[in-house]
This record gives sequence, C-alpha cells and structure tokens, in this order.
Amino acid sequence: MLNPTTVQLPKYLPLFDPDSFGEVSFYKEIEKIGYKQILLGGTGNGAMKRAIEAIHLHTNLSVTIIPSGPGDIFPTELVFLVAIMNSNSHYFRPFGSGSVACGVEIAQQGIPFIPVAYFILGDSTARWYTDADLIPNNKILLSYCQHTQMLGYKWLLLDYEGSSSIMNVELIKKIKKYTEINLIIIHEFTPQTALEAINSGANTVITASNIYEETHNPIQLAHEFYDNLIAVETKTTLVTCM
Repeated sequence: MLNPTTVQLPKYLPLFDPDSFGEVSFYKEIEKIGYKQILLGGTGNGAMKRAIEAIHLHTNLSVTIIPSGPGDIFPTELVFLVAIMNSNSHYFRPFGSGSVACGVEIAQQGIPFIPVAYFILGDSTARWYTDADLIPNNKILLSYCQHTQMLGYKWLLLDYEGSSSIMNVELIKKIKKYTEINLIIIHEFTPQTALEAINSGANTVITASNIYEETHNPIQLAHEFYDNLIAVETKTTLVTCM
C-alpha cells in the first residue's frame, strides 16, 4: 500500500467533472499537450466509472479522483480520502457515515490514497451539497490549519470554488510559515494567479472544473496552464541538470 507521506503531487492539477467532460477524445488532447496526471471529481459523478475506464484504456494519463461518496470509487492511481472539516452533514463531516464508507471502499479495493483535510470556502454547489459553514475570516482559518496539522494531517485542501474573493497570497505565506503541511488550493485560477499562488508557497494548485466548462476552448486553456505552470518547471529542471 502506498505511503501517503511519500506522495508528491504536481504543482498543477486540472480538475475535470466527468459529467461535463466524458469523451475520451478530450483526454487524448489533454495528454497530447503534455499532461501526465489529471484530477476527476464533481458533486454528482454519475460518469466517473466510465471516464476512468476510458482514460486508462486509451491514454497513459494518471487519474486521481475526489469521490463524493463510496459509489464514486473505482480502481485508479490515487484517491483523495477527504474529510470536509467545516461540514455539518452527518455524511460528509470527519468520521461521518459517507467519509467512513469511502475509507472502507478504498481499503477493500486496495487503492492508493492520501488523507486530505478539506475546507470549503466558496459559495459553490459543493458547499450546498456538504452543508458546509463558511469560515468567518482568515485569522480563524489559520487556526484551523494549525489544528489540522496537530491532528496529524499531512495534506490540507482549501476549496475556493464559487468565491468572489481573489487569491490571498499573504494567507498562503502565513499557512506555510506556521505549518509544515502540504497545501492544496482549488480556485478559479488564471495561469497568472495560479503561478502567484505557487510562488507564495502552495504545493499544488487545482483549477475548478467550471473554468473549463465555461470557456469556449477548454483545450486552449489547458495549453495556457501547461505552458505557464508545468512546461516552465520542466525546462528549469532540464537546465539545472545540464
């Protein structure tokens, strides 16, 4: 079984809702750009199984999933085993029935996973779906982040999908100053703001699926993120090694 402490996620992971991106031709184009790993998830995930099977059959992409319940869990390279820390739902909250059922399903299938403390911070469908309370201010959020590390979590995810606020780079710097946790951020990033978040200390940035759903050319947008976040890092590594 995979040791969660040794997992290294890429600096950038595109999140795609398989209910919106179900055609394998789309993922073939994503692979052609140069992507090695993608993230699948959504609040419904009715097409999850079909998407994972098709991607594995027709591409070499590594597929990570964020399940919304045990019925979304299928054999793949990695699963985020999430606990929605600010959820009031008996199903989604830490040690809630859904969270535990996901853990049992992952264990039974023997799928690699990382435990993720997940905070929903935007007014998104996910917030409604999980009955999550918004955290009043960043000072309180920083206290939650510190407490998350004290509980033993190595991975912290802040989900800003649906938030009207811009990315707060000072908050990122404070989280990294006062914790040693791996920080993942979901936001409606642009390539520029995503790079700014990484340069401020975020370990991994994830674009919410809706930014790809709402653009007229999602492949072109994926190219822009790749060129700004992944290709640049790859070129830097090659130069350093020469």
